[in-house]
Amino acid sequence: MSEESTPSVTAPARAVAAVDRFVAAHGEAASAVVEGVSCDKVRITLVGADGNLGDVIVRDAATAAAVVEASTATGAEWDRELSGSVTLTRANRARMAGGRAR
Repeated sequence: MSEESTPSVTAPARAVAAVDRFVAAHGEAASAVVEGVSCDKVRITLVGADGNLGDVIVRDAATAAAVVEASTATGAEWDRELSGSVTLTRANRARMAGGRAR
């Protein structure tokens, strides 16, 4: 009986480039937190060294992990220190509020 191997996932170049652009703009110590959004979407939330937020959406957790691994961001989990480092801008607040901000 042979062992089942998991297929390797290739990180989409466009997603890696987006993460790398964020890191370049917001500090080399940028963190990336992978979190599910829906059954077919996963968000990579980016927190810059300067406290700015960004995100990249990919199709699944394996792809998100591959993007973080291939990028210059550091994988992280939400904890008190990371949450406390976030600085919400007016644009962040409007985006999170959706239609209510208009």
